[in-house]
This record gives sequence, C-alpha cells and structure tokens, in this order.
Amino acid sequence: EWSLSARTTVLKLPAGDMRMSIGAEFRTEDGEVDVGPVALAGDSGGLAPQGTKGTQRVQETFFEADIPLAENLFLVDQLSVNISGRYTSYNTFGGRYLSRYAVSYGPFKDLRLRGVYSTSFRSPSISDLFLGPADSFVSVSDPCDGFPNINPVLLAGCQRELDRSGAGPFDEDNPFGGFGNQSRQVRSNIGGNQQLSEETADNVTLGFVYTPSFMSGANLAVDYYDIEVDNPVVGQSPQFRVNNCVVRNQQNECDAQQRDANGNLIFVDVPRTNFGQFRTRGLDFSAVYIKTMPFVGPTRFGFEGVYTYDFTVKTFNGKTDVVGLIGGASGGLPRMKGFFDIQMNPTEELTIETSVEYLGGNTNFSQRAADFPFDKIRPVMYVDAGIRYRITDRVAFTLSAQNLFNKRPPLVIGDSTFTNTNTSLYDPIRRRYFATISAEF
Repeated sequence: EWSLSARTTVLKLPAGDMRMSIGAEFRTEDGEVDVGPVALAGDSGGLAPQGTKGTQRVQETFFEADIPLAENLFLVDQLSVNISGRYTSYNTFGGRYLSRYAVSYGPFKDLRLRGVYSTSFRSPSISDLFLGPADSFVSVSDPCDGFPNINPVLLAGCQRELDRSGAGPFDEDNPFGGFGNQSRQVRSNIGGNQQLSEETADNVTLGFVYTPSFMSGANLAVDYYDIEVDNPVVGQSPQFRVNNCVVRNQQNECDAQQRDANGNLIFVDVPRTNFGQFRTRGLDFSAVYIKTMPFVGPTRFGFEGVYTYDFTVKTFNGKTDVVGLIGGASGGLPRMKGFFDIQMNPTEELTIETSVEYLGGNTNFSQRAADFPFDKIRPVMYVDAGIRYRITDRVAFTLSAQNLFNKRPPLVIGDSTFTNTNTSLYDPIRRRYFATISAEF
C-alpha cells in the first residue's frame, strides 16, 4: 500500500485562503480462510464448506477544496463551501466517481446552518466475492406440492419443472412432492459471487448548530438526514428463486435449482447478489450543557437522540417500512431512541457518571393482535452508573453497574434466537457489576 498527497493555498480571497488538497492511493486487499481437511471432507457437521481466498486491487485519486466566500457582513458572519471528489477503481468490478458538496452558513456568531450532499459506495468484501461454497439447509415451500389442489396458474410451471427433472407428466397419478405445500428443509449453497458490483448511496443532511452566547457551556445541534442505498449485497432467498422459476418461468432461477427423479426439490443455489434498496429519513439531535454546580463541581449534562421517520427496505418480498417493527431475528428499529447522561467531577481525581438509555416501543410483526396479546412492546429504559477515582496520574479504579434497576427484557414471541426476546436490541443479562483497575506504563 502506498499513498501520496499535497495541500496548498490556491487563492487568497477576501474571506480567507482557498485551500486545496490532491492525492492518490494504491492498495491490495487479500483474504484467506482455510477451513481444514476435516471440515472440507464434510466430517464436521456434514456441511462440507470450502475455503475462501481472494485478492482485489484498488487505485484512488482525490481532491478537496475549502472555499471561504464571505465573512463579517450583515447577516453573514461566515459563509463557506467545501467540494471534494474521489475516483476509485477496483479490479473486481470497475471504477466509481464519488462527490461531496457542503455549505456552512452563519448568519450570526451563535448560529451555524449546514448542508451536505454526497455520494458513496461500499465495495464487496473478500468474503462477499470469494467465499467458498458452503451448504445450508433452509425451509422452502415447493409451490408444486399438494396436487390436485394446486393453483391452476402454477400448473404450466410445475409441468415444466417435472419435465426438466425427467419425472413424467404432472397429474394426479404422479403428484410429485405430496407434502401439501408444507415447508421442509432443502440443501442450499450460500457461497460468494465474483460477479458482484458495489453498493451505492446518495446522502443528504441539513441542520444547524446553536451555541447561545447568553448561556455559556450550552450547545444544541439538529440534523435532518435522507440516505438511500441501492443494490446492497445480500444473501438470496431460496423461496424467492423457487417461486420465480415456477410462477414466472425465469430461466436463470430455474437453472439455480435441482429436483430428483421424482420431481422433489433437492437443491437451490443462493450465492450473494446485489438486490434491493434501503432508504431512511430522520432527525439526529444532541444537546450539551456544562456548568459548575455546588458540591459536585463541573457537571456535564448531555443528550443524544434519533427520531426515524421511516426505514424502507426493498427485498425479494417487496417494500416494507420496518420502523417500529420487531420479531424473528430482525434487529428492531424503534422510532425514537435517546441517551441522556450526567457526568460530575467533585474533585480532579473523582468522576461520577450516570446515564439513561431510552428505546421506544415496537410492534411484533410476526404476531397478530387478534391472535396474541403480545404484539405491542412498550418503551424500555436502562440506567447505568459508575464511579472512577484516579489514584495516581497513571493508576485509576472504576466501579460501575449496568442495568442498575435490573430491567427485564420485553417478551418477543416468535423470536428465532430461542431467548423469547430480541437480544440485538434489549439486554437479556440484566443487572451486573464491574470493578476495574487500569494502569498506564
């Protein structure tokens, strides 16, 4: 890996110097996973995963320019623009130009307005591209199961699949499958895909920072964001590929699956692919106030929060706004999340801190209110606290507690982690204590 950059003053403007940076970078990314002969032979769990090994080379050139436009004018305390661009080329999928345009405007000293438009991308990882084939067994419902009660629309597709497998005519004397459209596990290949391209994104943020001169130590920042990610790298759905073959007669989907001599579905190839879209909009906000208080000394009050308007996911099953939904193995995304903390310093050696995390309510999308009383999940708050004492300049002692009030995680019926809650969002461990001594050498 090597890089080269330079920064210089291009112009002297009335509001300040226009400065510009340019540079280039080259790097090689390697990755390898050796699964070992036991796993390779299928003697470890019977799944016979293959190893991963691959390389990609990256070349980049970039520039950035800071342009001060005006200052110390009526209703223009400060106005500046930042423009940057980067061209990145990968030997695995080609090149992409990225740009960023930012404006900062201060009508007076206490207030700064800001806005940014940018494009970005994420390249497929070594694992995404070169992950060796590995077996998985997922539940799939064969649309052709259940003859003669099958939907007439599917008859032609099922007949094509039966002919392709050499199992003969599809009729009541040869109703291959016969599981009544019930799900059953089918072997699937979940390897990488060297034909992947990059994920791309368009990002917009608009906001302000307010630092009131009449309230020393106070700061308020609010930003609106709109982020759209196209063609994310995802694992394909075996059910989606089977349905597209039988129902829509898409040849590439049919080529990705196999049936036995009786027509039963026995294999679906589901390597990673570029598919779908994510788009989210919301507000980020933070507030800080620092003041020296009687008895407790300098004290910092801080609050950070996110209010999500929507988070729309386009997948194999269509578009869904997942804000406020939870269930299965999904992470859950409350509409409102916040974090409030207080930090006190009675002495230079002693720090006392407490914090409250707020997670807004959710709805369990895997349950129906008519069937279960557990579809609504109430907001949750977790309280942490800690004390840190610096014994010397290099030695400190910390005593802390997480989930101080021993809050139980909410019940999430149907969660696939077998914990009856969602462990990626809620705390399943409950209250615990920590004592730490740290030393610097």
